[in-house]
Amino acid sequence: MVYSNHMPKRKKKATRTALVPLFLIAIGLILLSLWGLHRFLYNRSLRLSDRLLASYSRESIQSAVPIYITVADSISLRVVEAGKVEGAWTVSPTAANHVRGSALPGQAGNTIIFGHNLNTVFGYLVDARVGDPVDIRTYDGKLHRYKISEIQIVDPSQTALLSPTTREVLTLYTCTGLLDSLRFVARAEPVK
Repeated sequence: MVYSNHMPKRKKKATRTALVPLFLIAIGLILLSLWGLHRFLYNRSLRLSDRLLASYSRESIQSAVPIYITVADSISLRVVEAGKVEGAWTVSPTAANHVRGSALPGQAGNTIIFGHNLNTVFGYLVDARVGDPVDIRTYDGKLHRYKISEIQIVDPSQTALLSPTTREVLTLYTCTGLLDSLRFVARAEPVK
């Protein structure tokens, strides 16, 4: 009797071929999970900010609303008002966002401006350094000058820098870290 080795090789090849779809399904599930985690972490910071908005005044003077921001030589873009519409946060994909209800430039209080971590929005904010200039142009044409005084990378649940203040400050923030799990916060003081 003569035995051939061909039979076991065919079984091995068939087994490997059967594993390819399972491998692709596993990769797909991993990618889907990463996407879901990213969406959860991004939305988590916006939900936590709801409590802070209740502590701000609801009055705003249309003429003092920020419309343009420049940070050092790396960021130069328009600013839009952001708030909640039907329970969901509005976030511009192409502009910086001024939190409706937070202070306005030139007034006592915390002016909060945030944006997506995209190179066309606030992606280069992470390159900012203490001492960098920040200019904000308001609807009435006034230019408000600030200088970055503090930079922090925080967990989304750390919202102390977003709280109202009694003195004029500007708070800029964007996402950073693995899957945007952290927040990059730059606090700026007015230049007199």
